[in-house]
Amino acid sequence: MTDKPASPWRIPLVRELAVILAIKLALLLAIKALWFDAPSVPVDGSQHVGTHLFGAPQAPSPPRTEEMPR
Repeated sequence: MTDKPASPWRIPLVRELAVILAIKLALLLAIKALWFDAPSVPVDGSQHVGTHLFGAPQAPSPPRTEEMPR
């Protein structure tokens, strides 16, 4: 009486889920290969980021010629 355990692959739901997961994995890998193949680093990117975060460097303002009231 050596009964072999039933293979889970004989159940239709298990087979369908495995096929769906394989298709999803293939699609995700294809999307990754198409759109995320290499990082796009712009020329002089750190300066652009610094300008965006900290603003453009301001030129020194000319001295005021009018008097300030006390």
